[in-house]
Order: sequence, then structure tokens, then C-alpha cells
Amino acid sequence: IYKLGALIEGVAAEHLLKDFLLVPTLNTFMEQLVPLGLDFFPILVVDLLHEFELRVFKSVFKHFLRLLYAIDHESVT
Repeated sequence: IYKLGALIEGVAAEHLLKDFLLVPTLNTFMEQLVPLGLDFFPILVVDLLHEFELRVFKSVFKHFLRLLYAIDHESVT
């Protein structure tokens, strides 16, 4: 957006950022790391509890434990 010179509240910015739920802000990471060719967004840890409700997360976690137990019951103690 900044390299294109697009307006922050413009259609182009909304089109580029909408799919990823990003906001057009400058920060220290961007200013220092992007010139070095490092895109820091893939490094960020995804917080699954923001994606799932707690009860859904617990169910998925229990299912993963059951799968691990079925594959190798000694790995789950």
C-alpha cells in the first residue's frame, strides 16, 4: 500500500488487506525488517483460542490425544 501510494482508507487498501484481516499501519518491525527482505508475518504465532471457542478447542485437543494414543499408546502418558 505504501509503495503503491494508495490511500489507507481507499478501495485498493481494503482489497489488499481484507482477506488477511490486516490493518495498514507502520511499525518498528516493518521499518527495520522489510528492507532486509524479511516478511515477519509468517513468524507470528497463531493463537488458536482466538480461532476456536474454548470448548471446541478442548474437543479438538482430546481428539488429537486419542489419535496419538491409537498410533502409539506409549507416547501419551
